[in-house]
Amino acid sequence: MQLWRLEPLVRQQHEAHQLWGPKLDDAVAWLQSPAVLKDDGPVLSWSNVDHPGYPYPEAAGLWLAAYPWFLSWGTPDALPALNQRADRVAQWLCEELSPVGGVGRDGYDYVFDTAVGLAGLLRYSQARQPAGTVASRVNDAITASYGFVQRALQDRVAMSPEASSDRWSQRFGSHQLKCTLALELYANRMGSIPENPASLTELANGISSVITESDPVYVHGLCYALEGLAVRTMHRNGSQDSRIFSLLEQLVAMQDPTGGIAAFIHEGRGLGPCRSDATAQLIRLWCLVDPNRYQGPIRSALQFLKDMQAPCGGIRYEPGSSDINTWSTLFTVQAVDAYVRGGLRPLELL
Repeated sequence: MQLWRLEPLVRQQHEAHQLWGPKLDDAVAWLQSPAVLKDDGPVLSWSNVDHPGYPYPEAAGLWLAAYPWFLSWGTPDALPALNQRADRVAQWLCEELSPVGGVGRDGYDYVFDTAVGLAGLLRYSQARQPAGTVASRVNDAITASYGFVQRALQDRVAMSPEASSDRWSQRFGSHQLKCTLALELYANRMGSIPENPASLTELANGISSVITESDPVYVHGLCYALEGLAVRTMHRNGSQDSRIFSLLEQLVAMQDPTGGIAAFIHEGRGLGPCRSDATAQLIRLWCLVDPNRYQGPIRSALQFLKDMQAPCGGIRYEPGSSDINTWSTLFTVQAVDAYVRGGLRPLELL
């Protein structure tokens, strides 16, 4: 199955450069640089001399999910080095799997992070088609991580071992809907019908109430929920989902004059600093649902991200931050690409 429907390279680069100029090249180069990728395979969360990032399996999964895009962007003479980088990242991610098949940090396996890693390994495996020991290791990791994600979703847990926490990423909630992407990609690989855990169905049924909760809603996590809902409905049914459209309209209304999207939404208003990850995610969602309708918000958001780009090429996490963020940069290059191509499909979401 073709996951990436890129325009011919020359045209794509020409149009992207009209929008971003060499800044897009700089972002792509930064994502493949030692600031992000360590020699033995880890992908860092961010780059900051005074606040060093940490090896982050979820970022590795996102990087591997973007590997087919990197292949299309690079010149032929750059491909051997890119392939070597991808092989090292994939093998490191496989080594990070715990005995139960999960990945995470600080002794906890996160279901969401594992699903992102699983999606990355699936895309890498399809595009790279590794052989020998590497193929065996990747296949074993795919099987183990899929089993962990399925069991955890059935048990309605966000992490293993379970822990009581107020953090959104450590509670079973709507952001877990993004796990649907990994389940779909795995089913495509196996030629089977995707399994549909009852827990995700319940989360999908309750998505409309998420943004009306009394407490502020974290937009980054909400975007993950909408991405997962798009895979569940728009990909499977081939039709728009009114719930996604309704929530996106409310998020359009909270867009900052700078084009950025605030970290939280509460009672229709944005709260906190504008964040580059949520801004890029919303561009992707707007491109997915109706790029013509949302052309104004998209272009404004793209300008915000352009203003957030550091001299090294990566994207700052928020205005004034020195954390040059890996996932924000990955989301941004995909957002620019989606806008240039005039849209995005659900299974193309990182």
